[in-house]
Amino acid sequence: IYQTNIINQQSRLSVKPKLLFEIARNITDTTLTFEQTLKNKGLGPAIIKKASILYEEKKFPIDFEGFTVKKFPKIANDLNLIESSSVIEGLSILPDETVTIFKVEIQKSELQDMVEYLELNPMSMSAKWKFQIEYTSMYENDKVWKLNAPCKFW
Repeated sequence: IYQTNIINQQSRLSVKPKLLFEIARNITDTTLTFEQTLKNKGLGPAIIKKASILYEEKKFPIDFEGFTVKKFPKIANDLNLIESSSVIEGLSILPDETVTIFKVEIQKSELQDMVEYLELNPMSMSAKWKFQIEYTSMYENDKVWKLNAPCKFW
């Protein structure tokens, strides 16, 4: 029985996921590109239990395009949305898989206006909204991990 328990524990650890937010930026002479991704750096698939954007004490689905159009409608004038993905309940993110939450491009001349309009912290380029994710391993009854991170453009 003891040996079986050890084997079961090792099996669970061998499929443990680890989700992390990553931020990338690219600067050219005239434009800035910001990208925030969600990557599984664990050993097994991460199964999303809950995913939301927390803004002004309300929860919204993690759908960057839908959220920004709803809450910041003028953003489409200054920001070029290159790529965006929804993170929904039941989504499985495989090991080493990356999900692009958003990738946007903006003209350098429009950056200050965007910072003011989105009410970003000018020093950290963090937004007033956060991403909240709860996920588990492929053993559905296993522990649920929580990931909270601000939306960052820098």
